[in-house]
Amino acid sequence: WVPMDSLSQNCLFIRGVVLPNGAHEGFWHNLITSVGSPGIHTFPQGQSGYNRPLDCVQMSTSVSGTYPYNPKGDGSSFNIVYNHDQNPVNKILTPFNFDRSTLHSPFGANQNNLPRGFESNNLEGENVEVKSKINLALESLEQAAREINKKSGKLFVDHRRAKEQFIRLTDSILDEYSERRSLYLNIISSNIRPPPDQYIPNVEGVHTSRGGDHAKLYQYQDKLCIAPGVNLDSIFASAHINSMAGSMAFIETLLKNDLTCSVVTGIGSMFDLSALNSAGHDVTFKLNNDSHFVGSALALIGFSKYYRCLSGCLHALRSSLASSGMWNKTIVHIHGDFNRAPRTDGYGTDHGPSGSNVLLMSGLIDQCRVIGSTYINCPERLRYDWGIAAEYPRFGYKPFTNEHIERSFAGIFGASSSAPNVEPIFEVLNGRLVPTQAVQNSAINVPYPGDED
Repeated sequence: WVPMDSLSQNCLFIRGVVLPNGAHEGFWHNLITSVGSPGIHTFPQGQSGYNRPLDCVQMSTSVSGTYPYNPKGDGSSFNIVYNHDQNPVNKILTPFNFDRSTLHSPFGANQNNLPRGFESNNLEGENVEVKSKINLALESLEQAAREINKKSGKLFVDHRRAKEQFIRLTDSILDEYSERRSLYLNIISSNIRPPPDQYIPNVEGVHTSRGGDHAKLYQYQDKLCIAPGVNLDSIFASAHINSMAGSMAFIETLLKNDLTCSVVTGIGSMFDLSALNSAGHDVTFKLNNDSHFVGSALALIGFSKYYRCLSGCLHALRSSLASSGMWNKTIVHIHGDFNRAPRTDGYGTDHGPSGSNVLLMSGLIDQCRVIGSTYINCPERLRYDWGIAAEYPRFGYKPFTNEHIERSFAGIFGASSSAPNVEPIFEVLNGRLVPTQAVQNSAINVPYPGDED
């Protein structure tokens, strides 16, 4: 397992980021300032030098639906839902399957799940995008032909053999996803259930659930608690985060094979935690960041394991991209979907009044940096919470918002921003991703106004 601090040299931490639409309503698509504007990860679409068969790919780890992003300009996006029993890369490659007589959506007609122009009801209309995507596929065929020609010394013109070679190439990509997913599954398993000599001090191997006045610390659902005397480490004997493994393998496979230049995906919940509850019944439950009724003790050990799993996966992703020369060309952006209260109140982590955190990780970052101001104390109306976003004097006494994040990414990609009137807070300067000069000294903790004592 890999401690998070081993990754910090490539990290920019941004504290106290406010999502203006509110604690509960600030979902991912509100990283843009108005409905229909481009999401930050879609900026590479249509931009010079970012051409790939698909401009951006979006995979939701929730069965409830896909992300609500729209393509920018003539760009194409692909929306899918993660399924543990399926290889998601296969869906990406389906439009380029030369065994099909007609291009059509694997999800049925009239569903815009494929790049614009690939829908079956659009093949007779303006299909410039279809032609461009097919040309990209044929370029791959041509490359395959050149590779075979090097070995045979003969001009390769057999179309059937070209198709077979292309199929072998796509099969190798599918196999690569499966292999990398197995690796990430092993990383996650070893971090959920580490050997005793790798326990997190004072977190793992020391907690046994208690009853009475302390029962709520071991609550796993509303008014439901783990029975007293249960070793908390035993709760995770069968726990897994399969969606995290799938997402990390998905990102790595698509980027390394130049199938897209932008991927957005969730990392999902930890499933199949099990224990004896206070009523004497065996129960199975899950743990995720929307844990309103999870007791503090269970949250401490559960989220420690969860984020250690994420650290291990990010370390593996960094190593893989670095080995292929892509780490200095990649920015990993991790952001919560809305504001959270950083302090658990004994019943979970509730929606926060104002404040979220952002992590950027890249080979373009050469040392750990922190920006963003927070309050060290808050009044009763804010539940005496800590970590609340503080106003920043250089920005007219306003806190950082997701619009500053959007504006910064727009500058990096040379795209037009949907928040042009706010200042960027990070940029690429002399080949390094760094905070802008205006915010370099912003990482301060300040007293809440009127409560300086």
